Parts: sequence; structure tokens; C-alpha cells
Amino acid sequence: MSREKTRVSLARKIIGAILLMQVVVMTCLSIMVVYGITQNVSTTATDNLQTIVQERSQIVENYVQESEVILSAYSKAGEILNVLKNPENKSAVDAAQKYTESFSADINNLEGLYVSEWNTHVLAHTNAGVVGITTREGDSLQALQDILLATDGVYNTGIIISPASGDQIVSMYRAIYDESGNPAGLVGGGIYTAGLVNKLDSLGMNGMEHATYCMINVKDHKYIFHNQPEMVATETEEEYLLQLCEKYKDTPNSVGGYVEHKENGKDYIDSYYYMADRGWLFIIKDSYEELFDSAITMRTNLILLCAAILLVLGVVSVIIINRMMRPMKPIENGILALQQFDIKENDEIEKHYTRKDELGSISRATGTLIRSLRDIVQTLRECCGTLHGKADDLQNSAVELVDDMTDQTATTEQLSASLESTNDAIAHVYEEIGNINAIVESIMKEIRDSDDMSRKVKVNAMEMQSSAREAYEKGKEELKTTRTSVKNAISSLNGLSKINQLAMEILSIANKTNLLSLNASIEAARAGEAGKGFAVVAGEIGALADTSKLTATNIQQICAEANDSIDSVNNCFNDMMGYMEQSVVRQFENFASQSTDNRSAAEVIKKQLDEINIAIGQLEQSVSQIGEHIEDVHEITQQDREAIGGIVHKNEKLAVVADTIRNQAQENQNIARQLAEIVDQFEM
Repeated sequence: MSREKTRVSLARKIIGAILLMQVVVMTCLSIMVVYGITQNVSTTATDNLQTIVQERSQIVENYVQESEVILSAYSKAGEILNVLKNPENKSAVDAAQKYTESFSADINNLEGLYVSEWNTHVLAHTNAGVVGITTREGDSLQALQDILLATDGVYNTGIIISPASGDQIVSMYRAIYDESGNPAGLVGGGIYTAGLVNKLDSLGMNGMEHATYCMINVKDHKYIFHNQPEMVATETEEEYLLQLCEKYKDTPNSVGGYVEHKENGKDYIDSYYYMADRGWLFIIKDSYEELFDSAITMRTNLILLCAAILLVLGVVSVIIINRMMRPMKPIENGILALQQFDIKENDEIEKHYTRKDELGSISRATGTLIRSLRDIVQTLRECCGTLHGKADDLQNSAVELVDDMTDQTATTEQLSASLESTNDAIAHVYEEIGNINAIVESIMKEIRDSDDMSRKVKVNAMEMQSSAREAYEKGKEELKTTRTSVKNAISSLNGLSKINQLAMEILSIANKTNLLSLNASIEAARAGEAGKGFAVVAGEIGALADTSKLTATNIQQICAEANDSIDSVNNCFNDMMGYMEQSVVRQFENFASQSTDNRSAAEVIKKQLDEINIAIGQLEQSVSQIGEHIEDVHEITQQDREAIGGIVHKNEKLAVVADTIRNQAQENQNIARQLAEIVDQFEM
């Protein structure tokens, strides 16, 4: 309620704004006008004052010049020149005295005129009682003489207080020269300044009745003229005048200007003119109030006029704005009703629909707003019910989703544990395959060694066959070397014992190969369907091992027989030597035949070892392929485990989302309830 009382209406704000704007405009206008008038009046006043000062200064100058002209005219008279030539001639002196008295009779304000010798001995004077005296002596005389000689024409000592009369005069001297140019004497005179003062005082200054003037000698700072007579011939104490004296005392040219100063709390303007030839400063002073009285009066009148105009404008603005804003009240009431959620049809607002101004636009907009709010409230009521039902459905779905996510997460964790066990089993199989591969590589190495030995056996057999053939062909021819050849042959036959050893190694390798084949068959049986190919290879390896074993047994038997023959040869060597010639050919034939059999047996062993080598190579390739497949299976299970881990992580996130949806559904129920409460506040 207090806010309603303190509320300022829009009309009052508009009136206040307009009045403020008018005040600002009128104030600015007044300031500009007053400033312009003041500047103009100030310029005019100072210019007028400066003109008056210059006129007064010129009057002073003219008065002094007229005084000098009087002295010059007096000095040029024949009587004056004659008395200076004949100062002892009484008639000449009388004539000069008569002329002096006659000449001075027509001159106003004259204190006196006189003529004297060069030593200032007075020869004639307007005051006859002064004739015959000497006015100057010593240094003062010499100083005067020097100045007169240096001066062309009249030497004006200025305006001084006369020692004779005690009054202010214009004091002047002029030297008089003879025909030779030598100083013959001088004339002097004094003109009272009273005439000048009277003339200056008689001159009025329009609008400046209280203005005063003064004149100062800038060299000694003493007043020559002053409105207070007692101040004449006294030194000034005014600071601004002393500053002007110091400023212009050495200035060669005449110049004017003005200064401002305060005196007894009042502002004054001083206009001055400096007469450089005389060293005098003429000043007229007047107060600021008097000089700018017209400007002050005009400023006051202008302020009063602006105040009156503002008052009239304010009254007119109040009347016009109140009349224009009168329809605003029902519109305001209609809008305030919206604050109380009252959106019923408002007839007061509808009355102003037809207006063509802003109030009409506001009325139409307010009516449209009320109708729109009614539609919105109706729609919100319908949506509140729908939103509440949808929120319940969403709440139930969210609860079911959370339960499903919990079950799915547990199942996924079980699957992950199962894959972990499978991965461990595959790793164990992969390790066993590595062991088998190492065994196969060991067998391959032993078979390669056996193959090398079989090559050596074959080479030895071929060498034996070649030797036997060569011995058989050359036995008859080299009978003498039989003993040596037989020894060499016996020594060569001793190498057959190595064949027996190689056969033992082949037999050992065959046993190991057979054992490996058995182990491979067992592992293939364990592998099940995947080990069938490996079982076939293991069977082939076993068959090759049996063949190798049989061959090695035959080689052992042959070697045993060869060893027996070698023993017989060694035991019967001495006996056989006696019968070499009858039995050598036959024995060599048997030996050559036996060598051929040994070569054939070595070739058979070589062939069987090659077959074993091929079979073992196939076994190694199969084992390698099995290892590669096991690695692929291990990698796949690893990827499955990572994928299941991702599924578990996503399920956890989905569970969080489901829980968020459930909370949001509950919040939507609260929002729907609050929205329904807000809608119920509107009155339709």
C-alpha cells in the first residue's frame, strides 16, 4: 500500500522530464545570451574606456605642448635676445622686463616667465622682485646646463610642485644660443596645472559617473594627478600600479591597455595609456558594477523572462499532458488486474481500441494479451493432466529399466568370468603346442645330423667300391705293392666300425621318433576333432620311425659281419699273404661286390632319412599352424573379454541413466503438480 502511495505516475514523470528539459534549454540559452551580451558589453566598455584614456592623455599632452610653445615663443622675442647680448645694458634689461610682463598678461594659468644668463642670473621675470637673483649654483647648475645642451628645444622637467608658489606646475627650460652657436643664456617658465585639471574634471564620462583618473610618473612612482589632492606628489603603494611602472619604465613607445584589481572587496577595471615621451602613465579607474551595469540589468531581466516563460510552459505542459494521459488510467487498471491473475474480459480497455495513437495500440495489445493468456491457461490445464500421466508412465518404465539393467549386468559379469577361464585354458594349450614344436625341432635336428652321416657313409661306400675296382684291375700288375695295399685296405675297413656307431644313433633316433609319435597321438586324441590332422601326421611319423629302426638293424647286422671279416683279415693277414697270388682276385671280387651292397644300403638309408625329414617338416608346419590358430583364438577371447568389459561399463552407465530418468520422472510429476497450482490461480 505504501508503494502505491509513493508511486509517481507516468504523466508526472513526463511533465517533470519536459520541465527539466525546458529548464536545461532555457538555462543554456540564458547562459549563451548572457555570455554573449557580457562579452560584447565588456569589449565595448573596455574599448570606450581605452578611448577616453587616450583622449585624456592627448589633452594632457596638448596642454604640455602648448606650454612649451609659449616658452619657445617667449624665447624668440628680440628683447630677449638683446638682453642676453647686453646684460649690463639697463635699457635692454628694461625692455626685456617690459616685454615679459606684456607677454605674460595674455597667458592663462601662468605662474611665471623669466630670462637669465647662462649662470641662471635672472635678467627679467614676470615677478620683478625676482630680477637680479641667481637660481642655481654648483652641481645643480652644471646638471641643468648639461641637460639643456643635450636637449634640442624645450627641456620639460615635468609636472612638479613649484618651490616658489607651492602649486603644481609644468616646469620648462630652453637654452638660447648666440650667432656663434654658444649658449648665451636660458629662459624658464611655469604653467599652473590647475587649468589642465579643471579641463579634465569638466569632461564627463557617460555611464561612468563614479570613474576616477590619476597620472603617475613611472620613474619615481609618484602621483602627478589624483582624485585625492593629498596623494599628489606621493609615491603610490598600489601593487598593480607599481607593476605597471616597472613594466613600462624602459618602454620606448607609447602603449595602452587595461588591468583588473580588487579594492575594498569590489572589482575594478583600470584602463591606462603610457606616454613614452613624458614617462607618464595616465589611468582611469571604474568599478565593474558601473561599467557593466547595463549587462547586469539585461541579465537580470533575461533571467526573470526565462523564469516566466518556464512557468507558462510548465502550466501548459501539465494541462496538455494530463488531458492526453487521462485514458491511461483504465488501461493501467486493466494491466494491474493481470498482476492478480485476472484475465476476464475488460470493457474499459476495449473502449480505447479505436484510438489511433499509442494508447490505442497499448489497449489493443493488452486485450490481445488477455485473450492469449486465456488460451494459454486453458492449454496449460489440459497439458498438466497429460504431463502428470506421462510422468507416471515414465516413472514405471524407469523402475523396470533399472531392474533389467541390474540383471543384465550380473549376466555379463558371469560371461566375463567364463571367458576368463576359457582364456586360461587356451593359454595352457598354447604352451603345450610350444613344447611340441620344440620337440619336433629337436627331431628335425637329429634327422638332419643322420642325413649328413648317411651322405658320409655313401661317400665312403663309393670310395671303397672305387678302391676295390682299382685294386682288382691293378692287382696283377702291382703284386709287389700288395702288402701295402692290403694294409691300407684293412685300415680303410676299420672305418666300418663307425658305420656300426651311426647305425646305433639312427636306431636311437628312431626310438625317440617313435616315442614322439606316440605322444603326438595322445595329444591329438586330447584335442579331439581339431587334432585329427595332427594324429595322421603322428601315425606317419611312427611308421617312418619303424622303417628307420628296421634299416638301422640291417646296417648293424652288415656292420657286424664286416667287423668279423676285418677280424679274420687281421688274424689271417700273415697267412693270407702267402696265398695272395692264388686267392687275391676272388677275394677282391667278393670285396667289390660287398662294397656295392654297402653303397646300395647307404642309398636306402639316405632315402628313408629324406622321407623322415619330409614327414617331420610336415609335422612342424602342422604344429606351427595349430599354434597360429591358438593365438587367433586367444586374441579373439581377449577381444571378447574387452568387449564384455565395455558392455559391463555401458550397462553401469545405462543403469545410472535409468536412475536419472526415474528421478526426472518424479521431478516431472512435481512440476506438473506445481504448474497445475499456478494455472488454478488465474480467474477466467
